[in-house]
Amino acid sequence: MRGSTVSFLAGAGLLLAVAAGSFWYLRRELPPAVPGDEQSIPPGPTTETQFREKGERAHRTLAPESATPATRLPTGQVTVAEVAELARRLNATDATGEDDLQIIETLLAFYRRANSGTNPSGGLNEEFTDAMRGRNPLNLAVLPSDTPGLDGQGRLLDRWSTPYFFHPISRTLLEVRSAGPDRKLWTADDLELEPQGSESASTVRR
Repeated sequence: MRGSTVSFLAGAGLLLAVAAGSFWYLRRELPPAVPGDEQSIPPGPTTETQFREKGERAHRTLAPESATPATRLPTGQVTVAEVAELARRLNATDATGEDDLQIIETLLAFYRRANSGTNPSGGLNEEFTDAMRGRNPLNLAVLPSDTPGLDGQGRLLDRWSTPYFFHPISRTLLEVRSAGPDRKLWTADDLELEPQGSESASTVRR
């Protein structure tokens, strides 16, 4: 378990670095969206990102002619392919609740990097989720519309179908908690993404 988690974290860290390295595209004026069609910005440099898939490290090379570091959707949201791909790994059958929280931490880290170090604003799950889906100054969506765990009320659910509990400690620090298998918050099987400081990655503990 520890080995797979270390491998996953290494892959997620590299993923974040690749996506963040391409983020300057988001600050350019993107072409207007055409209804029913996605608009992509010009291809970026060749990059390679590593991510955890089916318990193994997989490699995916983005060739210059196909790489799309940022895309504006017809809805106006801006997405980054590698970040959206990671979000779609939430609640995967071959992963764990701890892995899910590490994915959320990576998504939040990218969001913070794009938004001057600040976390999504709000007090309720659906408010944080709404911001992560694109309701923010940059229209940056780190959660695509097909993210596993999004319910009809716009909330992000853990793998046991319980809404995550988001607790803002400050503008830059955010605690995320899963109720765990018993689906009850504040019990022994809770999983918590605990912030370690504005410059440090959060840690998962139970």
